[in-house]
Amino acid sequence: MARLFPARVILFLVLFAWHVEVAVDPRCVAFVQSELFLWNLGYFRDFLLAPGDLCDWLAGAVLQACRFGWPGTVILTAIAWLILISTLEYLKRISPSGAGAAWMAPALVLIAVHGRHEYAISASVGAAMAMAAALAYVEFSPRWGRWRIVGFTAMCALVYSTAGAAFYVFALCAMIHDFYGPGRWWMKAGCVLGAITGRFLVDALLGSLRPSWFFLHVPVAAGFAAEQSLGRFAAALYASFPLCALLVADRAAQRRRATPAELRPGDVHPGSSRSNVPGARLRWMAATVLFAAGAALAGWTAARPQVRTVLALHASADGEQWDEVLRLAGRVGPEWYSQYVVHDVNMALYHVGRMPYDMFAYRQFASPVVVATHPGPNALPFLDLDALALRKLGDFHFHLGRLNDAEYYAHESFVRRPTAECLRLLARIALAKDEVEQARAFLSVLRDDGVHGAWAEDWLGRLRGAAGVPLDAEIASARLLRLAEEDVHLTAKFVANPIIAGRTVSTRKQIASALRQNPRHRMAFEFLMAGYLIDANVAEVVGLLPMAANFSYPAIPPLYEEAAMIHARVYERRETTDGPMQVNGCTIREETIRKVRALDAALGSRTADAKETARLAKEIGLPYFHFYYHGRWGD
Repeated sequence: MARLFPARVILFLVLFAWHVEVAVDPRCVAFVQSELFLWNLGYFRDFLLAPGDLCDWLAGAVLQACRFGWPGTVILTAIAWLILISTLEYLKRISPSGAGAAWMAPALVLIAVHGRHEYAISASVGAAMAMAAALAYVEFSPRWGRWRIVGFTAMCALVYSTAGAAFYVFALCAMIHDFYGPGRWWMKAGCVLGAITGRFLVDALLGSLRPSWFFLHVPVAAGFAAEQSLGRFAAALYASFPLCALLVADRAAQRRRATPAELRPGDVHPGSSRSNVPGARLRWMAATVLFAAGAALAGWTAARPQVRTVLALHASADGEQWDEVLRLAGRVGPEWYSQYVVHDVNMALYHVGRMPYDMFAYRQFASPVVVATHPGPNALPFLDLDALALRKLGDFHFHLGRLNDAEYYAHESFVRRPTAECLRLLARIALAKDEVEQARAFLSVLRDDGVHGAWAEDWLGRLRGAAGVPLDAEIASARLLRLAEEDVHLTAKFVANPIIAGRTVSTRKQIASALRQNPRHRMAFEFLMAGYLIDANVAEVVGLLPMAANFSYPAIPPLYEEAAMIHARVYERRETTDGPMQVNGCTIREETIRKVRALDAALGSRTADAKETARLAKEIGLPYFHFYYHGRWGD
């Protein structure tokens, strides 16, 4: 047991698990990397005809666990244990006395690369497979005799076909062991030829097969596809194993060549016991403390708390955890506040009923919803921004009742990046449109997803029942808000050289058209008003102000009142009087008028610049005054 769980390895695994769970959050890793993954044989078969695809399938399964949080941490920690224990035992086969600290270098690289959410989990899975295979080779190859080259070639082919680019880790580590060990030169040269033969033999065999024979998708035909897909973080991890093996093997060879008289008094002989060396326990403890400090420093350096917060916010929005979205939004720094964050925050504000009240408690700029063709500043570059924007627009239009537009955006997003969230959205759209067979087709696929499978199975059970299936609240609302007549000729412009499926659209026009067809459409009203507020177009806000009476507001929301007061002061040149005040037939509350009077009193008779006005407005509690005078970015 102590051999499988050395004290230093256990210490590192504790630090690694804490780093992954707290500093990285496996749910954020899943948000960045996870694609549609189905637990069925048909989906698995598509991962059998390309080198490294089996490793990708295993990584996809790990990402499914990461979507649940701590189960992903447990599995990633188990993978790290397999990597490190295989590396440690492998290095002991090369040099029993020199392997004590060499395995720490790959461990430090491992904790550092896992601090990056875009780091491919398949790289760690591949490293575990490669080092386990390297350990098996150095353990059993001496028994193979003259069949050693054949066995090595077969193992190279097996590792390359299953682990892809991680094959080079196995091949280099195995050859380092053979080159520095006893053996004839032709046996060592045969290992090099065996590695090359095994690698290209797999490509030749897989290239000769026709996937249609097995009803499979055609694999990537590009040469060296596995190597080209290798990211820089995976390359750094893979390089650490043969480099450490080379260092240990070279030092062991130098010791073997040295005579006993040439050894320094402090050197440890391979056969000596650590307990017999004076001060060995103290040195071991000091090295352990330094290693733990190095691992903690590597994890701290690689961690990006702001990136984690942004990704957690997006993941919470996918799960419709709106209160959590707003909590996290308060922790996002200005340099990380992208239009994707703005979109999720505004959706959360709408769903909790606080959009006309607290919208400018959060940063706002450009547009209240994401714009598909303009990522804007501060976006995370490693995300698939096109697919993410289209999926968010699809969800937005679904809640808006524009089901055809929602379906269009969801399909476009699914083509770019197939995800379970897209498939679930398509199923909900089909249910809202009462397209039962199409909904059943989407649900039949989604039932094998690890997260949404139970939801899909429940809906399939409902559809198998009697007619008149009861809808959940959101689907029923989308059906109720569905457009009375299509208005694509008013909201879209078809172009000759398309960028997105042959048309460009104006989300603002789509929202306005939905409100025009249904004057009691609260979501359309609030998002249209939000767009005008962000544009500082207070005239349009005042024009729509009477429509607020169509909704269940206890009074005109304060942000709209502030915009009306700005319009009255700036464009109508009206002074704030002591009595009640009306703008476009709407009475402004006394509380808002009192705050504006306080602002006037603070400004006095002097002519204040916009920044001073914005500062005073923020202190008094006029958030839209602050936004209007400070500029779109605010604080």
